[in-house]
Amino acid sequence: TRVAPMWLQFTEDVREDPESWHLSGDAYVEKGGKPWISEMYGYAFACARAGVWHTWDSTVMHYPTYGPKPSVIPKLMHYGLLFDIDNGRHKFDK
Repeated sequence: TRVAPMWLQFTEDVREDPESWHLSGDAYVEKGGKPWISEMYGYAFACARAGVWHTWDSTVMHYPTYGPKPSVIPKLMHYGLLFDIDNGRHKFDK
């Protein structure tokens, strides 16, 4: 309950900021566009404001540009970019 209202407000603030399109790191947004990753920034800003901390384990997630870690099976795959596995035999994207 501490984070949710601020999460929404910060998400809306980022989406409505005319400069956020080039500051967000969103590879898909064009000038004047609204970053689709605004909610991730909203969440991070809200948690920081609310004093909520997270513990991160680097083996939890696999991202397309990460190299595989020996003998580690990630719990989730973050597919903001194209996943290309086994030289194109398996591909998926949002």
